[in-house]
Amino acid sequence: MALPELLANADSLLRWQAFLRIAVPFLSVMTAVAGLLWWVVAAQLDQLKAAGTAPSAPAAATTPEPRETPTPESPGGGTVALARRAREAESAAIAATKRMELLEADRRALEERVAKLGESELQLKDDLRIAREFLRQRRVNSDQRAFLVRELQSQKDTAIKIISLPEDAEAERFATDLETVLREAGWKPERKVEKLVHNKITGLIIAVPTPDPPEAAALLQTTLNSAGLRTLGALDNDLPIGRVVLIVGPKP
Repeated sequence: MALPELLANADSLLRWQAFLRIAVPFLSVMTAVAGLLWWVVAAQLDQLKAAGTAPSAPAAATTPEPRETPTPESPGGGTVALARRAREAESAAIAATKRMELLEADRRALEERVAKLGESELQLKDDLRIAREFLRQRRVNSDQRAFLVRELQSQKDTAIKIISLPEDAEAERFATDLETVLREAGWKPERKVEKLVHNKITGLIIAVPTPDPPEAAALLQTTLNSAGLRTLGALDNDLPIGRVVLIVGPKP
């Protein structure tokens, strides 16, 4: 996955996380409110049912009178109104229960989404770490390679020792790139992986045995610097006369 795409995914993931941090608590509150509403409606329904079924006082023995159509103001009409309110309250309780179930389902779905986004975040962080490590690697690109081969051919058949440090995969890959370039230019590189006495050495260093470096060493340092590969010089009196050593240390 390309780095721009990784960064775009990271931005999208952070936006989703910000939304879900608000949405999940909101749905939890809505679920609690729906539960409270259901409890209130159920309590009201119980009260209405109790009021509608309460026994009435026995009526006195009187002469039967013609029955009238109940009205809300009459005793019979009050019973009808209570029954209607009871049905309305029951319908409201059912609706509140369904709403509460929907909210709970939404909350669970969002929690699952949060969990999946957490897994995606871990994967994205790992991808970004790999991308950063890749960008930190020193490599010889195609343009640098063509330039180095062309400029160094004038000193072909020059023997050179290339040293990289153990347990430094990045430096070893970079040293391999440089070895390939020198071989293409006609040089005779010798690769070694060994520890150095001076542990603070970093970057590219060309070591020679005398203050007056061989022509090939001077050309190599100048050409590497011209290609954008910063290279320093160092004096090592223990080297044989005419010997050239290219040290590939850790990335500065």
